[in-house]
Amino acid sequence: MAFRSTEQATQSEADKKRAALLADELLLIQSSGELPEPALHGSLFYLQEAEDGPRLHLTREERRELEEAAARCYENIIRRDLNLENRDQRRFRGLARAWVNWQRYTRFCARSGLTICSTFQAEAGRALVSYLVQEGAEVARGERDSSINCLVCDLHELATALQTADQLPSGWENLCPQAVES
Repeated sequence: MAFRSTEQATQSEADKKRAALLADELLLIQSSGELPEPALHGSLFYLQEAEDGPRLHLTREERRELEEAAARCYENIIRRDLNLENRDQRRFRGLARAWVNWQRYTRFCARSGLTICSTFQAEAGRALVSYLVQEGAEVARGERDSSINCLVCDLHELATALQTADQLPSGWENLCPQAVES
């Protein structure tokens, strides 16, 4: 019986070490800033293949957890760029970046077999509409120049992807820079 209990203790320690390794990699992915996919691939390489890594055989669930962390990172990036309070901050990338990152997010989810979170999609849609309403009001009052950094067609595509194209405020197109005619 003592042998079995030692074996169980060894397995428990191995499980704890594995869980700690995965937790570390999840944290790295979630804090990767603008680079969730490279961080995910770096974590997968380290965990499974790197000479100095643990060389784990990840379960489907463990891999899924890492992929979901990358998706959450994309969501946080998009939240940042749709947050009106960030528009005068250095970290702000604007609606053009929100659109690019939305596209990256949806392609990543499709490649990874993840479902786009409808709750997040609705949240992002509300944030976009709110942004445009407040931005439009401030520009109309002469309080600021527009911070919109994408063309009408791109902003409309973002609103369509977020299922809010029919909720955009009147005159939103006037907030966008005009396309240069060639």
